[in-house]
Amino acid sequence: MKKILLSAMALLPLAALAQKPFTVSGDIKGLKTGDKVYLIYQGDGKNVTDSATVTNGAFAFKGSLLSPAQGSLFLNKNPYVNRPAQGEKLDALSLYVEPGNIKLTAADSLKKATITGSPVNDDAKKLKALTKPVADKLAAINAEYAAYTPQQKQDKAVMEALGARYDKEAAAMPHYCYSLLTAIQNHL
Repeated sequence: MKKILLSAMALLPLAALAQKPFTVSGDIKGLKTGDKVYLIYQGDGKNVTDSATVTNGAFAFKGSLLSPAQGSLFLNKNPYVNRPAQGEKLDALSLYVEPGNIKLTAADSLKKATITGSPVNDDAKKLKALTKPVADKLAAINAEYAAYTPQQKQDKAVMEALGARYDKEAAAMPHYCYSLLTAIQNHL
């Protein structure tokens, strides 16, 4: 009896590391029957790629994970296998895959899908909204740089001024998001 009890106690840490099931199901009216959706994420130290065929706008993935993982959904093209052409826009959605039932709904595309049933995705959405003012300013500075002529990009004074503005805006980011980063880390 003592041996059985000790054996059971020895296996207890392994049970704590057991993978937990997840589902990602989508109901996106604009998708056509026969379309293919690719789910790509890194789970438990390995890259995972799965695909599902759309039927009447619906698709589903099932799997298991030890902990949440960042992933992406792509419509009709796995960009890691078939590289998109220059300028090609993919219908894609970034999300966190985590144990539980994650649901996606939208009228027309993956990129416009609303994610429900996922605490980590809820926190990520809050973080994105909270950091949007800073992200918008950084995007404007990047767009300004992209519009510079080659001469402006070679001008040290112009580049230092732009870099200083970027650094100033980027430094505001932690102020906006520290509490939400902590909340997201608590879910992981």
